[in-house]
Amino acid sequence: MKIIRWIWAIPKTIYLNFKVFNFSTAIKFPIICSHKVKIKKISKDCIYIQGPIKRGMIRFAMSDGSFSNGRIGTSIINIAKGGQLIFTGEGIINNYFSLNIGSNGVVKFGDNFFSNYGLLISCSKKIEFGSDTIVGWNCSFIDGDGHKIFDGNNTQTNIDKPISIGNHVWIASNVVCLKGVTISDNIVVAQSAVLTKSFNQENCVLGGSPAKIIKTGVSWMK
Repeated sequence: MKIIRWIWAIPKTIYLNFKVFNFSTAIKFPIICSHKVKIKKISKDCIYIQGPIKRGMIRFAMSDGSFSNGRIGTSIINIAKGGQLIFTGEGIINNYFSLNIGSNGVVKFGDNFFSNYGLLISCSKKIEFGSDTIVGWNCSFIDGDGHKIFDGNNTQTNIDKPISIGNHVWIASNVVCLKGVTISDNIVVAQSAVLTKSFNQENCVLGGSPAKIIKTGVSWMK
């Protein structure tokens, strides 16, 4: 099945690389894109790679991830003109993801980024992940509210705020990260946590809804 999936990926891989990169980059095929990915909006230079280009260094939906038996559906790439998706190195995003970037949005993945199935990103401003970050299944990162709220003076009260995830962070499954959140390096985010505020302390475990520090002085490894 893996061989068949790679064969089926050839047409969409060719299309995506030559659609977003110049010829000298596209011919190296840095992105491998599954046939299961629905490409709604992309344009030239909407995806950018900072650093050395290697074949297959970025993989979209080439695996369904863990605990995904029986799941069905497609993944979505939707990058409005002016939006940017940046990779600083290798990245794997498993199937059933939804990547939506607005015209002023920037999503940046550090080197060795990995996401299990079901990643949801909705970016109107900026969402950034450090290097060596792992994201579990069914996690959401949203830097806005989706709809505007106005006060009695017709002034918008809910503005978009960037999200920043540090280096070497392990985010477990079913985590929700809301706008304005910054977390430091070497953090573990427990399953089903809801991140509503920033945490500057390193080497700790965050958990709960809303999330709080539940353990300190920890480290983790893959």
